Amino acid sequence: LIAPQVVGDFNNWGEELAAGTRALTRLGSSHFFFDRVRLLPEARVEYRVRAEGREGVDPLNPRSVGAFEGRNSELRMPGYSTALSPQTPAPASLGRVETFEHESVIATNSRKVYVYLPAGYDKEPNRRYPVAWFNDGSDYVRQVGVIRILDALIASERVEPLIAVLVDPVSRRTEYSGNPAFRALMADELVPLIDRRFRTEARPSRRLIAGGSRGGMAAIDLALAAPSLFGLCAAWAPAIAPRT
Repeated sequence: LIAPQVVGDFNNWGEELAAGTRALTRLGSSHFFFDRVRLLPEARVEYRVRAEGREGVDPLNPRSVGAFEGRNSELRMPGYSTALSPQTPAPASLGRVETFEHESVIATNSRKVYVYLPAGYDKEPNRRYPVAWFNDGSDYVRQVGVIRILDALIASERVEPLIAVLVDPVSRRTEYSGNPAFRALMADELVPLIDRRFRTEARPSRRLIAGGSRGGMAAIDLALAAPSLFGLCAAWAPAIAPRT
């Protein structure tokens, strides 16, 4: 048997696996393989099994989650806790979402954009709001349920009322790799467009760019490339290694 590899959050999705040097160790003469990885007690990691040129979820782990490119197996350490329980009741006041297709002159393509407006947005016509921008827009709307999460966090006063802009990629691997056209699309087209259409606090200290995996790498790239626009950045499990 060819020893499989496990790639995931804890090893930069295989970037640290040089020519298979971290292949799993076979357990005796059985069909089982193992490895040891040190994780934080409160960690939650996603991973896949790679073997014989193929990659997929762990067949022995019933827990999996939707990811940006297929499904990943999920491991939750004993100390892990979710920010929002599935049983959390919906707040009395809900925000609303506007969607539109943005035709980009710079990138010469079209993409879907979601704009979350918090509860009370229409009742306070003079109030302006900070803005959180998300890469991988549809994934966060459909799989993560970010609209429900924002409603609950705002209603519980864990975060202040904000506008969220969730932008879809067209070519994820190309655009989320320090792509100049994507930077210009965001900085020169979408940010000014949103600031014109909605009551945003249009200053970098009140504008966040966020994302995960490749979207997290793109968030870091945008924050570094356009600090006059994005003064805040959030990146979880960013796909940044090995990059210079």
